[in-house]
Amino acid sequence: MRLAATLDLLELRKAGRTPWRTRLVTLATVIVTVIAIVLILATTSRDARAFVTSISSNFAAVGFWVPECTVIFVPLALASLGVGLARRAGFWNIGGEAQILLGALGGFLLARLLPDLRAPFSQTLAIVAAFIFGACACGLFSLLKTHRGADEVLTTLLSNFLVLHFIAYLVGGPLRDPESKWIQSSTLFEAYRFARISGFGRMNTSIVVLIIGSVCFLLLERRTSWSTLLKLNGDNPNAVSALRIDPNRVILGASLVSGGLCGMAGWIELAGNQYRLVQDLSPGYGFYAILVAVIGGGTVLRTLLTAVVFALLLHTIDGVVRDAGVPVYMKEAILGLGLLVYVVNERLRTHSFVVRPH
Repeated sequence: MRLAATLDLLELRKAGRTPWRTRLVTLATVIVTVIAIVLILATTSRDARAFVTSISSNFAAVGFWVPECTVIFVPLALASLGVGLARRAGFWNIGGEAQILLGALGGFLLARLLPDLRAPFSQTLAIVAAFIFGACACGLFSLLKTHRGADEVLTTLLSNFLVLHFIAYLVGGPLRDPESKWIQSSTLFEAYRFARISGFGRMNTSIVVLIIGSVCFLLLERRTSWSTLLKLNGDNPNAVSALRIDPNRVILGASLVSGGLCGMAGWIELAGNQYRLVQDLSPGYGFYAILVAVIGGGTVLRTLLTAVVFALLLHTIDGVVRDAGVPVYMKEAILGLGLLVYVVNERLRTHSFVVRPH
């Protein structure tokens, strides 16, 4: 049985090679998607000239859009790496939004309990607290899946709404800033904030956290069999059992890391951008991370590259919505189009079509 599982592992590695035809299909899909997005934005804009001006200004001001895209990219990339990791192990983490909010809450509560800590100890402990809060949230649903047979898609999806209302209660009650008329918490202490990089707008030092985490994951992916074990567990848990490894433990470990990364993304959004705990802290990073993780395929470099494209796309759409009068819902429509195109692309890559003569 151990030999059979090893052979399955070797076949899995061979299956990862992509011929030139699949790359050609992917390239054609990307080109069609870009053209479709431009046409959608252009037809929904009230003023074509304002649309063109908004697009050109976003790309012309390099000193503005690069830092702004980085602010979006860092939490989105962390959440995407987490969701992709769980998906690779066979666990669909749809509760990224909940874990982002809980991670921000964990770091914020630590700041309230230990207000006198100084950087970098304060930031390090806050990151650990955010990781623990997010990991516990996701790990709970993995236990429900492995021990009670609960569907993780349903449980993690519902957790988004439960946590959203829980955060709304906290910022509207126990954690509300008494000096503010808005429903929000008090301002985060300076020692817990990520410092902004001088001359780069809102870009802050949280990008260091992403770099360190990405390097660690890349080393694990390239230098160890950990990544292959996760994929084998997602594709064939029986082969993992034949290797005398408990598949449920693999799922639990992957879900803990997945939720922890999403929790870190929430803390980075709070300590690096907004500085207050609010109900709508995340602009949808948990849901966008699902699409980025699916397209990224669970690999580190591909996920990061996809997150860069999405950060640029989200920033551009926000600018067009603001300047050219494009409806706000077009962001979700375009992201849905991206997911649909990806599904079609995967169908074309994995199936061959033969025209039979009559």
